[in-house]
Amino acid sequence: MLNDLFHTYKKIIILVLIALCAIIFWFYGCHRQQQSNDTTKTWEKEEMTETGGYQYHFQTDTLSGNVVFGTKGYIAQGRTLPVRVDMTCEGESFTGTLKITLPGVDGEGVSYQSAVSCREGVTSKVEMEVPSLGNASYFYFEILDSFGTVQFSQRVLTRDGEEETGEKNLYIGVLSSQYSSLEYLDGMNFEVDNETFTLQLVHFLANDFPTDVQELGSLTGVLIDSFDTSALSKAQIRCLTSWVTAGGSLFVGTGTGAEVVLSGLDHLLKVQAGDVEEVQYTFNSELSRAGSARLYTSGLTFAEEDKWESLSLSSPACVYREKYESGEISVFTFSLTDDTFRQWTGRDDVVGEIFEEELREEAGRSWVGDTSLWYVKTTLYAFMNGRHPNTFYYGIFFIVYLGVLGFFAYYVLRKIKRREYIWGVVPVVALLFTVSLAFRSEGSGGETGEGFSAIRINDASVGKDDYYLLYQSNDGSEDSVDLVSSIESVEPVDYNYRTENVDDYSVRNITENYTINNTKNGFDIAFGESVPGTSYILKCTGGSSQMDNASCFTTNITTENSFFEGTVTNISEWEFDKVVVIRGQQYTVLDGIKSGETGEINEKTVKFWTEYEEEGQTDGDEEDATASGNLVEYLKQRYMLGNGDQNTLLVIGITDDNNFQLLTNGNSLGNRLSAFVNRFALQNEDGSECIININTCLDEESQGTSLSYNILEKNETQAVYSFDVSKVIWGLFRNRDGFSGTIYAYNYDTGEQDKILEDADDYMNCGELEPYVSDMNEMTLTYVLPADGTYGEAPILSLLTKDVEQ
Repeated sequence: MLNDLFHTYKKIIILVLIALCAIIFWFYGCHRQQQSNDTTKTWEKEEMTETGGYQYHFQTDTLSGNVVFGTKGYIAQGRTLPVRVDMTCEGESFTGTLKITLPGVDGEGVSYQSAVSCREGVTSKVEMEVPSLGNASYFYFEILDSFGTVQFSQRVLTRDGEEETGEKNLYIGVLSSQYSSLEYLDGMNFEVDNETFTLQLVHFLANDFPTDVQELGSLTGVLIDSFDTSALSKAQIRCLTSWVTAGGSLFVGTGTGAEVVLSGLDHLLKVQAGDVEEVQYTFNSELSRAGSARLYTSGLTFAEEDKWESLSLSSPACVYREKYESGEISVFTFSLTDDTFRQWTGRDDVVGEIFEEELREEAGRSWVGDTSLWYVKTTLYAFMNGRHPNTFYYGIFFIVYLGVLGFFAYYVLRKIKRREYIWGVVPVVALLFTVSLAFRSEGSGGETGEGFSAIRINDASVGKDDYYLLYQSNDGSEDSVDLVSSIESVEPVDYNYRTENVDDYSVRNITENYTINNTKNGFDIAFGESVPGTSYILKCTGGSSQMDNASCFTTNITTENSFFEGTVTNISEWEFDKVVVIRGQQYTVLDGIKSGETGEINEKTVKFWTEYEEEGQTDGDEEDATASGNLVEYLKQRYMLGNGDQNTLLVIGITDDNNFQLLTNGNSLGNRLSAFVNRFALQNEDGSECIININTCLDEESQGTSLSYNILEKNETQAVYSFDVSKVIWGLFRNRDGFSGTIYAYNYDTGEQDKILEDADDYMNCGELEPYVSDMNEMTLTYVLPADGTYGEAPILSLLTKDVEQ
């Protein structure tokens, strides 16, 4: 019958099939290609305002508008890329998608998308962010309609001359009514750790300073000098405060304009301006060309004086710095617009010292990210390895299992004279064993995502949660996930972006590993088809941390210079597999503290952490290979690298016994860990300030050597340390650093080298140190490795200081 129908209507059926093929080809092929060259397109770079900055103007037959990439058009690699679009349509309303595609290597890429809706004659505003631009040399900006037809497409370079010169730009936002007096900073070059950085100023006025913290994403710092901050609105002050809290650096110049500069920042700084007078500053020997300068100086009163640290640049101190959540605030007693300072020969050296920490952070940011990410990845992979059986292991085990089973079956059946049953019993038991593998634990009900693993860092004091989500498909299939609405940003990590400017393939041909859609209810993420076993890792930043998780522990801790001891009590409902206790760069790890239990910290278990610690670990390898063990290593690096705060105790509990709802529809991941971070203030009885590692105070000649990285590259190494002359050297102690060599100090009274601090925990007080400290607050130390050693880690010595008047 079918044959008869086919022969009768053969031509009609063939024509229908051809028509269907043509429609499918048009919809998935031609319809999705970029529009022909006949369409009128405009793409022009324009200057935005009288203060500078750039935007692009685009126009097609039906759409027109302006788009700003980065902060006022300045794009910084490795940072957030804010995208702001103002768009109007002509003729009819428009509904579609705004798309930013970052190309990867080998024709792959990452796409960020946001919906756009525009009514005729009404300007539509679209705001979206690319959480990290990585090191991509360019990206594609596209507007697509609701059918996926490309209405507009353009390639945007992320850097111009930087690629050829090898320089990196550091963008500093500037609020100043005397901006022309600060232009000497623009284009100033600095070299840090063999990398060249160029300062680029981004000028703001009171009426164009952002109210959205994301719009400051390209900036490394913000400088406020000779500017009336009372002109800023409350929303702008909140934006600035949030940006600093999230990790930004704020620089405030005072001098003769201190009163107006500080007037609108009282809640943030808690600093009051005093009388202005001329002060003679003598800069330390590290600033070889600086010498001294007489500058107009404001007397500053700090409401929270214990939180501020004076930088050892000069005598008297002229720069004060405070850690503010994840960011920093620096206040100068003078103004960078001061005519005397601007014309002074030591100007550039002092500016370099002021911005030095930001430069070093920028230089070390990639290394820290790489090593921290390694521990994150090993944590997530440990989940996967634990959930999927090792084929080789189970194969060997299965063979041995059959042999042992056969032997005992033969022995037992022989005893009961039923040896012939062995051919039935052994295969049945082996089959049951094989089937049981399919019913291995995959988590409790309501869990989802066999190919997903995740860890969460819950730190209420930071005000946000960090999640790391891994998707790994064993068969290379595609998948997608909808994240809960509390997730505010999503970015791929460890992604290999394209760094060449050559555009030798079309955006249409890019295979998207990730498509990240920003929806009203969160993020909808599609993972592209891949080689089987390929992993995708995303970093998700959540909204406000749950404050109840900030009270998981109580502590009873006593401290000494190089260690601490006491108890930690779990007052939460969680059962913690591990608890990491951190003070500065001292730490200990407690195992298994259940709800209501108390863990005891013995001072002998407290160690000092360095970034090279993992290289020397010889024990505990099996434990560290677990997901919890790897997460401990990540937390140690995240919270101890550069941590100089001896007066705060961090207690971090790690658990998988929690309601980890990362996916929508009430589902939670079966393979996950959470780390809850609690902070406790420690008493500082003598009021001294601690420099955790004196290798940060090397003189100019020793800076940049291996010792500044805590490494000794020869048997005997001598170094000169220069400390703030406005401080009294109160004490010096040796940490539990594992150094087995000898330390000598130059005695300025006798001219001899004396052996000091022979063992860990040894301490020298102010009186004992007096002959080893020069009139300029300098010390000369010599480190000798044991026997004929020529390479090793340097000892970590910590210095206690007090203000002279104390």
